[in-house]
Amino acid sequence: MTYFLCKMILLRSDFAQTMTDAEKNIMKAHGDYLQSLAEVGSIVCHGPVDDPKGGWGLSIFSGKDQTEVERLTAADPIILDDDAGSKFTAQSMSPIVEGFGCRPIAAMRLAPWPASESLQ
Repeated sequence: MTYFLCKMILLRSDFAQTMTDAEKNIMKAHGDYLQSLAEVGSIVCHGPVDDPKGGWGLSIFSGKDQTEVERLTAADPIILDDDAGSKFTAQSMSPIVEGFGCRPIAAMRLAPWPASESLQ
């Protein structure tokens, strides 16, 4: 297996602070989708990144190749929703990670989007 760092780029830099109700529903579907992938081992971890330049989403995928990761990200509800305007970028991670004894952490659900909301 190869690990891939995936970055979900949002429609606008203040997306987390200005989501409409429809966008909140899409984000919930997005989070549920990623969590379902985590539960079957396709994602090692995922969650929002609070970047001062604008929030974005991070996922570490585990897959046989980039094509598999692209297929999984293409099926994400936030990508399928034309109005969301989000996209994923994916980069393979160095195989040296496992050589140093690093192992994938258990899949976990991080704070809901946006991070400023209380934990569910």
